[in-house]
Amino acid sequence: IEIGPNVFHNLRSLVMLNLNSNKLHYLHSNLLKNMKSLKYLNLSSNFLEIIEFNLFSDALNLQILDLSQNRLRIIQDFTFFNLDHLKDLILTNNR
Repeated sequence: IEIGPNVFHNLRSLVMLNLNSNKLHYLHSNLLKNMKSLKYLNLSSNFLEIIEFNLFSDALNLQILDLSQNRLRIIQDFTFFNLDHLKDLILTNNR
């Protein structure tokens, strides 16, 4: 399953997004564009293998990011750059 790049485009005030257990294989690099209020993102229990470096570039207030129980094999350089408020990064049970 894939989510289109502009699905969340107008949800600028969204604070929490839970996408766990959705059988996601790919996340478009613009998926979180303009989501500056996002603090909690759960992407656990999907089939993600690659996280592109600019996926989180607009999620500047992200505090908790759960990428556990995926198939991650590549996390590109600078993926978490500018996530100054990130307190919890959960990567357990990946490939």
